[in-house]
Amino acid sequence: MSKQNFSISSSSLRFATVAVVGVLAGCGATAKTDDTGSVVWLNDCCTPTFNSVTVSAVDERGNANIGALVEWSVDGSDFLEAECARAAAGGACVAWAAGFEQTGTFKIRASASGYSAVEDSVFVDLSVNGCNVYPRTMYLVLEETDENP
Repeated sequence: MSKQNFSISSSSLRFATVAVVGVLAGCGATAKTDDTGSVVWLNDCCTPTFNSVTVSAVDERGNANIGALVEWSVDGSDFLEAECARAAAGGACVAWAAGFEQTGTFKIRASASGYSAVEDSVFVDLSVNGCNVYPRTMYLVLEETDENP
């Protein structure tokens, strides 16, 4: 694991620092105080973690297509079914997760009965902390076909 140094001013963020200490202490991160009194963390890249791409499949009016099938592939691998990232009150999926802390070129496709299938791609890279992905968001617009009732 790579270690990254970053600092938080302990005077302006006492409450936040206490909360962060609790979270980071549970995953093995260590902290020290530098000459200026700032807390310096040695981040072992254990928190937080992100979906690589969060996908919304919508119709031409921007309404969520809760019956959509969303699939993803990274760097030419086989397509996998995306997992539900957010469900509506009734339990139907309205946003999907494609990958988890994975980098590379993602191809995302969505299809639904009565709509033309659509596919798009996005590149996911590491964020500036070098530990986590820079999460991406994608909206795929499904267009109605003549078969749509």
